[in-house]
Amino acid sequence: MRKERGLTLVELAIVLIVLGILLGIGAGIIGTLIKRVKFNESREIVSAAVEGIVGFATSSGRLPTDAELSSAVRTLKDSYGKDLAYVYDQDLTASSPYGLCGLTSTNITVRICQDSGCSTVTQTINNVAFIVISGNGNYNNQTSGTQGVNSPTTIDVFEYGVNVDNYAGDLNRVEPYDDIVKWVTLHEIQTAQGCEALTITSPSTLPSAVEDEPYSYQLQAKGGRPPYTWSLDSSNPDFSTIGLSLSPDGTISGTINFSNATPSVDDDSIPGAVVGCSGQIEFTVTVTDNAGQSVSQNFTIPVNAKPVEIITNTLPDAYEGTPYTADIEAIGGSGTYNFQVVSGSLPPGLSLNNSTGEITGTPPTDTGCSEGVYNFGIQASSCTTATKGFSITLRDPDCGGGGGGGGACTPMSITPSSGSTFNAYVGIYFTQTILVAGGQPPISNTQCDPNSSCNGLSISCGSTSAVISGTPTAPGTCSFTVSFQDSCSPPQSITANYTVIIGCPTLTGFADTLSNGQVCYPYSGTITALGGSPPYTWALTSGSLPFGVDFCTGNTTQTCTISGSDIIDYPGTYNFNVQVQDACGQIYSQPFSITVSYPPGSEGNEMQDCVNDGGIDIDELPGVTLFYKVNNTGSCLPITGSTRFTLGNEYYIYSDNSCISFLCTLNFCQLWDIEWQNSFSNCRVRIDSNCVLYD
Repeated sequence: MRKERGLTLVELAIVLIVLGILLGIGAGIIGTLIKRVKFNESREIVSAAVEGIVGFATSSGRLPTDAELSSAVRTLKDSYGKDLAYVYDQDLTASSPYGLCGLTSTNITVRICQDSGCSTVTQTINNVAFIVISGNGNYNNQTSGTQGVNSPTTIDVFEYGVNVDNYAGDLNRVEPYDDIVKWVTLHEIQTAQGCEALTITSPSTLPSAVEDEPYSYQLQAKGGRPPYTWSLDSSNPDFSTIGLSLSPDGTISGTINFSNATPSVDDDSIPGAVVGCSGQIEFTVTVTDNAGQSVSQNFTIPVNAKPVEIITNTLPDAYEGTPYTADIEAIGGSGTYNFQVVSGSLPPGLSLNNSTGEITGTPPTDTGCSEGVYNFGIQASSCTTATKGFSITLRDPDCGGGGGGGGACTPMSITPSSGSTFNAYVGIYFTQTILVAGGQPPISNTQCDPNSSCNGLSISCGSTSAVISGTPTAPGTCSFTVSFQDSCSPPQSITANYTVIIGCPTLTGFADTLSNGQVCYPYSGTITALGGSPPYTWALTSGSLPFGVDFCTGNTTQTCTISGSDIIDYPGTYNFNVQVQDACGQIYSQPFSITVSYPPGSEGNEMQDCVNDGGIDIDELPGVTLFYKVNNTGSCLPITGSTRFTLGNEYYIYSDNSCISFLCTLNFCQLWDIEWQNSFSNCRVRIDSNCVLYD
């Protein structure tokens, strides 16, 4: 029988030592693996918290406070069961209809440090919106605790392994830095929210103006953070001197007068005239949003001369053997006119000066009575042409006749005849000359009424003439009376009454900047009335705008702005008719249309999938019970997993089944924003008790 040899004590000791070493190595490896798993779990928890806060911000337009954090993130503890730290800018928790769009700075700055004193900074990140921190494996938050920041604050984040304890609010011990820290900048949130940069949307060439006539146009902008404030660049000193002003809301208004332009292209002695038939106003405007961002753009307003108009209405009588002079006056055009007799003929002895419009000469005398009326047409040309008919009565002393006196004195006459009525227009210069003929010189004026202005018109009198002139300021009827007396014995006198009816500039049409739109995107366009007199009354007389786009009901300015923060309606062409009425009762209407389409690319394709599928499902988070009304009418309905919100409606959310306790309003586009900003998944969105939406 063979005898077995056992282990000696030395050999047994060696075996035990080897086993101990192996067990130690195994335990170390297992500990490292566990630590790695815990690290990855905490990192995922921090990432999920960041995504939840961004989701809250994009749907609510603000950051959650620390008290609201539990409604925005799935868990508040890391894999070690320790609370996450949340550092956020308190200024970003305030509600605004514009969300976080347009803001340019925050109170938080992050520095990445290579040493405990942060004497060597690897990177500086400005305008941080919020930070989420896990203390990680050492169970010691070495960065910061939860805090709402309302003044400039720098948070230091260290390279892994730096011996530091930069936060005394947790365990007070210096050890290798291992915190898991993630932050999101303001710009990143604005991108997720779909914010647009501040831009001016008005065309660089604005609607044309007419010299010496009222003008109005409202500049438009989008993006940034409304409201907007508009200002004229200081390099345009001539802007105000030519009759225009720019209000803070972007409205350019006034009556353009080029007399002070540089170089001058206007002679104020000829209303409505522009040298060379046209000119332009060039200027630069800056728009500043509520966050202080500004953009500038150069603009041009083409200015046309007023169409030529002959403003002389009647001509005085002529007498045989007596020198005659009368003027044909015109306004508008270039200020230089060519006058022609285009029909009929002047009385014998009279001729027309083609450059000045003056009719002069002396009708020849004859024997016997030969009075008569000569009818003719005068055409004035300057950029455009205008034609007007006139008549001159040729009087013959041989025909005798009486008057307001006796003896051998020539009877007195006045032109235009008493009772004549003339038309004038608000904002357009008016002049009418009154001439006295006959009588025994010297002749004097004995009445010139009224002695005050009537809606901008006044009368001035000389010894043998009077002139009614001025630029009317308002519609109405003005009456004027003149009387003259000669030196005959007994004296002759003549009195005449005149009426000027003041109307409004013709309301000629519209200029518009309407464009096509996209579903779930903002819309803005304008319609501007051309001519007329303010205030204006705007109306949508037929058809309809896309849901979410509002008409300018109640607006009284010359420009109607049609806009909305989102087009919440189906693709298609929306036809509608717009009517405007001015202060004089003039009415103009015109049909318009806006074509709506899905956004281009993948966003439009996936949005269309949701629409074709009946809308976006909305469901409550666990433990939440909400109710809604469609357009706040009809039945109070519960929100369930099968509730779908569609385009073309607004949904009023309530917390009770009687729909009394109102919470918020929602629409398809708000739900779509959550879907799209979270990489679009399933046309399904969840809602909590505070109306916060989640993907």
